[in-house]
Amino acid sequence: MFTALMPNLEDFAGDFRAYNQAVVDEFRDNRGQVTGMFAGAPLVLLTTTGAKSGTRRTTPVVYTRDGDRLVVIASKGCAPTHPDWYHNLVAHPEVTVELPDETYEARAVVPSGEERERLYRAQADLMPNFDEYLVGYRDRSAAASKESMGHVNPGANGIFHAVVVIDGAVRGTWRRTFEKGRVVVSATAIDAFTERQRRGIARAGARYGSFHGMPVELTFD
Repeated sequence: MFTALMPNLEDFAGDFRAYNQAVVDEFRDNRGQVTGMFAGAPLVLLTTTGAKSGTRRTTPVVYTRDGDRLVVIASKGCAPTHPDWYHNLVAHPEVTVELPDETYEARAVVPSGEERERLYRAQADLMPNFDEYLVGYRDRSAAASKESMGHVNPGANGIFHAVVVIDGAVRGTWRRTFEKGRVVVSATAIDAFTERQRRGIARAGARYGSFHGMPVELTFD
């Protein structure tokens, strides 16, 4: 059987709306299963009301759970601004939530302070690309030294490698591949990782594998 693979964002020539619609269509056609850059990630479709236009738009986003609540992070890649759907939710908190097995109406809440940090940290531990985004924000640039930015963004072209953030600073980069029912995580230090840091990375890797329901093989380059 031949299964078509979803093109990635770059194949849409920067047209985010067309790309999002393609992901939405695949999600609905395959009971929440998608390919491409979102393959294996827990996705939810959020239908929001435009803050200015009043137009209803559906956006695919990854999520985690906090008790019976769904948690989403309003990231926009490495941009210093919020995505449109965040502004929509602030103006009109009523949202339609679409999961593979249910659709319901909900009210969005924007957390702040310690709760915001707790929810962000819990999701970033399972989806470390959010720490990659954090480094891209202009107001968080202190997390990456000039030396580390040479490793994180080696071409100075806005394309960031996934990062290992320890104690609020970038200590290395990482990559992952899925191989025959397991996930292989490779971490590369900017300077050598200490034994304590290696143990912390191992724990984070185990949580990452558990999130995907797979055993983890961790290597240090």
